[in-house]
Amino acid sequence: MNEAISPSDILAKAEALRNNLSTGFRDEIVKSIYNEAESIARRAVKTATDKKYDFDQKIDRLVTSPFTGLPIMVFLLGLVIWLTVSGANVVSEAIANVLFGIGDWGRALFESAGFIPW
Repeated sequence: MNEAISPSDILAKAEALRNNLSTGFRDEIVKSIYNEAESIARRAVKTATDKKYDFDQKIDRLVTSPFTGLPIMVFLLGLVIWLTVSGANVVSEAIANVLFGIGDWGRALFESAGFIPW
């Protein structure tokens, strides 16, 4: 007589078999899934022109290249630091003008009210 196999037995056996798979095998499965998805997308999506690389892909390759990426990132870091230092001067000067303007206005107000100037 055939004995029925429970779903928990099937799941336990599948889990044991899955744990025995090597990392390379899993990588091959993921790679084949991505290749199949790319193939489906290539057949389903039609573009007006067939360009090998779009503009954003060219920028991505330029910025992430080991030869051009590092100088670009160093330049951008220097630009951010320069903007921070030179831009902070503008903001701090504006704040100082406002605060010292309040002081002048307050002194004039108190002098007109008859307070003794310090």
